[in-house]
Amino acid sequence: FALIRGCPKLESINVWGMRVSLECYVSLLTIKPHLLIKPGGVHLHAGRVPQWPIVQ
Repeated sequence: FALIRGCPKLESINVWGMRVSLECYVSLLTIKPHLLIKPGGVHLHAGRVPQWPIVQ
């Protein structure tokens, strides 16, 4: 999150193939509401937190 706070001109994040927890996704949007993050879907796994891919 330090990267997000330290880059005032950051407009999008591209982390192909990685998955980010719902909590992290919400935190990123809380820090930078205009940040372009497109969730591709929620993958539910028994006993695990749903993960959302972040793509540009």
